[in-house]
Amino acid sequence: MKKFCSIMLFLFAFILCFPSNAQAATDTYIRVSLATGASNISLNIVSGTYTVSGGMSLESPTAASGDVITLTKSGGYWQVSINGATILDMYTSVTFSPINSTDQNIIKYNNVQYRDSFHITSSNRVVNVVQLEHYLYGVVGKEMGYSAPYEALKAQAVASRSYAMSYLGSNTEYDLLSTTTSQVYGGYDAEIVTNGSRVIGAVNETAGEVMYYQLFSGANVLVQAFYHASAGGYTEDSENVWNETIEYLRGVSSPYDVNSHVWTVTYTTAEIASLAQSYMASQGITGNFGTYQGINVYTDNRFCTGTSASGRLTKIEVIGTGATVTVYRNNIRTFFGGLKSTLFNISGPGVAAPSSNTATIYVKDAYGSLAGKSLADIFAMGKSTIVQALSGLSSNIYVISSDGVGVLGSGTSVASSTGTQITINGRGNGHGVGMSQIGAQGMANAGYDYKIILSHYYGGLDPTKLSFVTK
Repeated sequence: MKKFCSIMLFLFAFILCFPSNAQAATDTYIRVSLATGASNISLNIVSGTYTVSGGMSLESPTAASGDVITLTKSGGYWQVSINGATILDMYTSVTFSPINSTDQNIIKYNNVQYRDSFHITSSNRVVNVVQLEHYLYGVVGKEMGYSAPYEALKAQAVASRSYAMSYLGSNTEYDLLSTTTSQVYGGYDAEIVTNGSRVIGAVNETAGEVMYYQLFSGANVLVQAFYHASAGGYTEDSENVWNETIEYLRGVSSPYDVNSHVWTVTYTTAEIASLAQSYMASQGITGNFGTYQGINVYTDNRFCTGTSASGRLTKIEVIGTGATVTVYRNNIRTFFGGLKSTLFNISGPGVAAPSSNTATIYVKDAYGSLAGKSLADIFAMGKSTIVQALSGLSSNIYVISSDGVGVLGSGTSVASSTGTQITINGRGNGHGVGMSQIGAQGMANAGYDYKIILSHYYGGLDPTKLSFVTK
């Protein structure tokens, strides 16, 4: 089996560093994009009094609790009406700002209530400009779950705050989206649900707290705190999922989520051919994939020095009679129509063994020294002294480490060369980088506090380099 290794230069990813003189987190506002392409907008003032600004005149109308504001785009300008009465002004963009920021200022948009300010851009984007801690009230429960252990909620609050602050100023009109593309944000409505007070408490108890990491260069950078639902037993080095090496995003064991998301997906060979043709079109690749012939799978790490940290697939080659489609890293999930993760085994006609069988695995020899072995060289002793080559197993292999269960490698996953069904057996949910939310909940239930949880998942090769700073 040939490997896809190529000579590469080791480049550290650009990591956004929050300025040392940054505004305090408790005074920071986040611009959250709620919608784009809007041309007819309705806003209901639930509580508070707002000024309406952005028009041609020097005067700013006001709208108070109970008022209904409508905005219609016409001739490149927003026409604004309050309770049906049109404001005789021309707005390229419109801002609704509370007169008293200490009041509970709430606006309803699309049947969801949101705190603080609204900004409607000239490009028809609806943006909620919300104080950072208020933003977290609407995020932490939606992301971690309202009934999660309290220390897990606090870990999520610090991770979400660090993540949000790392994106300040990342776009001209907004900082974050309100969906899983950034962080799921439910506005004020997300605060007033069952157990919403637990979320508010977790946010308040960690108010302003963010994570910094000291790089090899000596620079302290704000942690871009990626997270996911479940690692499936082991998180992944960032460069094996994306193209960026980030020092604090290293693969670590995640023993409490090893069996939290176990899933199976099946395809026919004809469906695989259709997926390959669609992927070619999405990538601008011309030609006809043809009839399915087989799949080669690889788990090599980004620098071709061994396997990925968790055994996740990093490359597949889908072979057809007319073309071979090559897909890398997290795009593998996209190819298969949205797989939960890339931590999986694949079997079926024409599926070749993963390259992880050639990985170097270290075991102690008779003298207690570490000896490098390939998976194909390691055997397990079973019942009645039956010897099983680990490389012949069709499922993931585990070893118990000092802090739990970790993935050692993958079996061959080779099935019959006949038939028409491709089967994918996987674990985990999400990209696998940074904190596992199920893993964090398991650690919290085991008695670990939020700083230990965060140090485990964002500590990189040296958790002592991770620091907690209150801005």
